Amino acid sequence: MVVQHGKNQIELSLWDTAGQEDYDRLRPLSYPESDVVLMCFSLDAPQSLENLTEKWHPELAHFLERVPKIVVGLKSDLRDEVMAAAANYSPSSSSPSSASSSEERANFVTYEQGAQVAASLHCKYFECSAKTGKGLPEVFQAAVKLAMQSKMAKMRRRACSIL
Repeated sequence: MVVQHGKNQIELSLWDTAGQEDYDRLRPLSYPESDVVLMCFSLDAPQSLENLTEKWHPELAHFLERVPKIVVGLKSDLRDEVMAAAANYSPSSSSPSSASSSEERANFVTYEQGAQVAASLHCKYFECSAKTGKGLPEVFQAAVKLAMQSKMAKMRRRACSIL
């Protein structure tokens, strides 16, 4: 994938790692040379956000301490559809689908919840939908920006001063 960053085109190599316990010892082999990490969770599965805080962030903080990380909520289109349906709900409606709309809303992670978790982890937060494309450019632009800033900081740390 190529992302435009100013006048430069940056090629991103995306790696999706296996999450099963069987891969816990192999997964870190894919971490070296990472410039940025996208820690993703599904907005329609609150448990996945919990997994991010309890499993993924601690592991990544251990192996990639100085690598910038971004929290990304996926499937925003599903939550948007439920919220739109809820906005059209009227108390006089007796359809089963409208009756369950408040239950469906409760099954989604809100923007505020995701942003709060990201802030507690000292990460930026974005939401996107692969289905509609909404938010994807912002995620990848932010990833490139953070990676470039991190690379510049590494270069400054490597410099030596001779007096």
